[in-house]
Amino acid sequence: MKKFLIILLLLFATPSFADWDFVATAGDGSVDSYIDLDQIRKEGEFIHYWNLMDLKQPDSDGDLSFVSFILGDCKSFRLMYSISYYYRKNMGEGELSGTMHEPTEWQSVETGTLDGFALKKACDL
Repeated sequence: MKKFLIILLLLFATPSFADWDFVATAGDGSVDSYIDLDQIRKEGEFIHYWNLMDLKQPDSDGDLSFVSFILGDCKSFRLMYSISYYYRKNMGEGELSGTMHEPTEWQSVETGTLDGFALKKACDL
């Protein structure tokens, strides 16, 4: 039980000191995407990774970045957001303004999108 709790804590700890690796910039230049290469975990065709979206302008809630823990399916090229943290400053810094704890449904990912670039980069490692 103790081992299970430690693993769970490691998986869902916010990577506040993550070494973010640049993935891509949105076509309109409004957001940059990063993943933490050091925290990627593969389990067969599935992959777990942290993704940071860094906004150039605050969103409607006043946030400049959000960090999400993602479960990816490399074979079917789809993903599920497990948990997300929203921040007032860029690069996942500053005041934590909110969290999303409910996993999303599986979402198909289109190539050429920020999610597509991040999932491909994570799966190719």
